[in-house]
Order: sequence, then C-alpha cells, then structure tokens
Amino acid sequence: MQKSIILCADDFGLNEGINEGILGLVKQKRLSAVSCMMNIGKSQLAFSRLKPYEDSIDIGLHFNLTEGTALTGVSSLTDETGKLRSINQLLVRSTVRSIKQRHVEQELEAQLNQFEAAFGRLPDFIDGHQHIHHLPIVSDSLLHIYQLRLSAHRPFIRSVYVPWLQTFQSLNSKIFIIQLTGAHQFLSLLKKQSIPHNTSFAGFYNFDATLNYQVRFHAFLSTIQQGGLIMCHPGLFHQGDLITMARQNECAYFASEAFIDDCALFQATITRFGEMVK
Repeated sequence: MQKSIILCADDFGLNEGINEGILGLVKQKRLSAVSCMMNIGKSQLAFSRLKPYEDSIDIGLHFNLTEGTALTGVSSLTDETGKLRSINQLLVRSTVRSIKQRHVEQELEAQLNQFEAAFGRLPDFIDGHQHIHHLPIVSDSLLHIYQLRLSAHRPFIRSVYVPWLQTFQSLNSKIFIIQLTGAHQFLSLLKKQSIPHNTSFAGFYNFDATLNYQVRFHAFLSTIQQGGLIMCHPGLFHQGDLITMARQNECAYFASEAFIDDCALFQATITRFGEMVK
C-alpha cells in the first residue's frame, strides 16, 4: 500500500559541509523537510539560500541545548562560559530536575526569534537536536511556549517514539535511552493537546560509515507508517565533524537513482507534513 512520509534532514546550520549537502538535495527535490540550528552563528548566508525553497519543503527549528553557545548566556543549561552542556549532562540534569524551566523557555524563545529573523516567519515544525525535546522540563517548556506563541500557527512537533518491539529488535542503546526517558509520554501529551505530529519515526543508527546506508534505509522504509517521519543527517566533507563520513554516505545515497528506486519499491512518497493531513 502506498504511504506518504516525511524525509527530514537535521543539523542545517551546524557547519558548511552539512549546509552544502542539504542544499544540494533540496535542489534535487529529494527531501521534504529541513531542520535548522539557530545558535551556531555564521549561518545567515546558508539560511538565505534555503529560504527560496520554503514553498517546496518544510523548514523547522532544530531546538538545540547540547551544541555550541546558548543565545541567552550563562544559565542552568550551560557551564560558566555560556557553553551548552553535552547530551549526557543534559540527560542527567533534566532527570534530576536541576535545570530551570524558565531558562529552557528563554533559550527556546531566543532560538525562535533567530528563526523568525532568518526566515521572516515562524517554523513549520519543531524538533530537538539529539532528541532533547522530549526530556523532563524541556518537554514542559516546549509545550508551554507552543501554547503561548505557536498554537495559532500550529507547527508540527516531532515524536521520537518507537514501539518497544522495534526498540528491542534494533539492539541500539540510543533508541532504548530515548524511549526510557519519556518518548511515549511525550507522544501522549502531543495527542492530549491536539498538537500536530508524525505518526511514526525512524532513522536511528550509530553513524558507522563502514555500513551500507542503503541497507539501513531499507529497514527505515519497511517500518515507517503512513504519516511517519524518517530523520537523516546528510552532508559533504567537513573537517572536524566526527560523523562526516556517514554524512557523505547518506548524501550520496539520497542523490542517487537508487534512492528513487527504493522509495518506489517500498511504495513510499516523500511528502511535506501539510500534504499528508489535508
């Protein structure tokens, strides 16, 4: 049965290699969504190059609390220099509730303001860099700001819930941690508050560049459901990017005819969120 799904490239704005790789795929019409990091700096030109495609793709905010410097300065989210803490530190600190909700909300508002300055409008969707948006306190902050500022616009929010059978079959510790830290509870809140969201989620792997990404993507296509979202992390080479080889593998695959053939094989149509819910 034919299914419409979102293919979203994450991390736009993080470095030039990622920006160029994603822009190339957007021009080829291989993606239906791009998620942008707004606190990295030196990305204004890249955002201006992405903006002309806003009628053909969804452009969203990749809410970031684990990379670079906070736009709002030193807070419970940062070290003493204003640098955001690692994902492992944020995971622990959010679980023991040692980060402050007002600091998360202030940083989210600042990143939303940066998005509006770059694109002249609110984002089509919101998700989280390294899947932070479902964590305790962070999720409360996101949903609060959504109701205050975004409810009239109704951007969709990414659900990262994966059913437990798929989680066990994946043998991927990252998926286990995400499910254990509140992914299902967050999905329940999205449903309760009638916030638009994807029906299913795929795209996890360990960024091992020696593995055949096409084989991985076949698994994503086989499990994703109608209205689901597959995340991806394509990019060109960038010195210092720890997963640049995996990014290049993804980019080459999505640019190839094999990707088109695979979508046809699995009866998957890459579509914007709004087109799926009409």
